This record gives sequence, structure tokens and C-alpha cells, in this order.
Amino acid sequence: MEIKLASRGNIQDLYVGCVKDDVKYQQAFSKSADLFFKKEKKGWTGLVAYAEGKPVGRAEFYPLEESFAGISGDNLYFMPCIFVTKDHQKKGYGRKLMEELLKTTSDRKGVVTWTVEGWMPKEFFEKIGFEVASRMGPALLLLYKHREDAKAKLMKPKFTPNNKADKVNIDVVWSHSCPHMIVNYDTLIQKAKSLSPSVEVTEYFLRDRKDLEKYGEMNVYVDGETPFMGPASEEEVEKVVKEQLNKKGL
Repeated sequence: MEIKLASRGNIQDLYVGCVKDDVKYQQAFSKSADLFFKKEKKGWTGLVAYAEGKPVGRAEFYPLEESFAGISGDNLYFMPCIFVTKDHQKKGYGRKLMEELLKTTSDRKGVVTWTVEGWMPKEFFEKIGFEVASRMGPALLLLYKHREDAKAKLMKPKFTPNNKADKVNIDVVWSHSCPHMIVNYDTLIQKAKSLSPSVEVTEYFLRDRKDLEKYGEMNVYVDGETPFMGPASEEEVEKVVKEQLNKKGL
């Protein structure tokens, strides 16, 4: 196993597991890569794990103040996700990636990430030394302390989504940070728009920390509620939207 820093020469490898051989995904990858290199000068860093020259795992970390994470803390790094391909899971690749990440981030007080049930299990992180620092609904904030004074907590979004009585309101807060989420959210937006003229979609795009503080993290709101945590299927969106259309008599 070999771990390399993401660079222009291997940037596609950083998105292993996030990009399919499909035009939509390739376009999304280009947007994510452009954002990564724009933010690289501000501390965005990617790690890619290789087995016999093939990318099999990845992780990223950013200075918290340069991230799109709804987390408060001083002098911390944020790790949005770690991924290992299915055939290479439970073989130590994830641990090796995290060991390299923790070694590389020791210049700050600590590293934070967040998870929900069914995605990036907290038990994996707890074995490495992370601890639960904060909870908000189904979300868990996990903190690894390089220094004992490291602190972090989840932030409540200030954003108030739409809930007009004569519409089913879909508010989408998103960014170009993940190719998979770009494709997923675009698919959900198009699906919602196709269901009824009474569906109104409003998009809010995250470009920097000021946008995050204004709109919160990436999320999909339906009449002010958040029925999904992370990606959702077209079927899930259709079900929720039709329920709201019936509820409002539209």
C-alpha cells in the first residue's frame, strides 16, 4: 500500500468511489477538481491510497475556517469523509489513511469530522482516538485532539427556508466539493421540478465560509423541513413532495 498527496497528476484518483464513467459525473468531477485546486492554496489537502498502483481509498482535510462544515472550533482541521473501495475494506487501508492524515495534521489542535448512522461509523473513529464532541439530531461531531484544549461543536444554521402556502418549496443548499453530491442534488432538483408546476425550487450555492454561515451546510429542505440527511433517491423526493402537495391541496 502507498499513500500519495493529491495533485494535478492524480486528482481523479482523489475521487475514487465518487465518480462513475458517465458524462454527468465527469462534468461534476471537473467542477470539484477546479474547486479543490482553487482552495489548495488555502490548505485543502487530499490523500490517495494505492494498492498495486490502483487507487483504492481517499481522504481529504481542510482548515476548518476554509471548509463548508457547520462546525465551530479554533485552530482545527475538518475531514469531510474517508472512503475505501468495497474490495479493499476491512484490510487496514482506512486505518493507514487516518494514521497518515493525523500525522499530517499535527500542526493544529485537532481534527473534526461528523457522521450519521449508516455512514462513516463512529466506532471506526473511536478506535483511532476520536471522541464524540457534540450531537445535533442524528448528526454526531467527532473530535481527535492533538492538544488537550481542542474544542468543537456543531453550529445551528441561521438560514430560514421558504414555506409559501401556495407552493411546495424546495430549498437546496449545495457546493461543488463532492462530485457524487453534485450529481445527486442536480438529479433531485430536476425530479422535483418535473412533479408539479406548484413545486418551487430555490438554490443557494456555497462558495466560502460566509455563505456557509448564512445558509448552513449542504442540505435539501422541503417546506422548511429536512427529510434527508445527505444524498437521497428520486423515489424519496417524489414521495415527500407528493405528500406535501396533497397536504397543501395543490
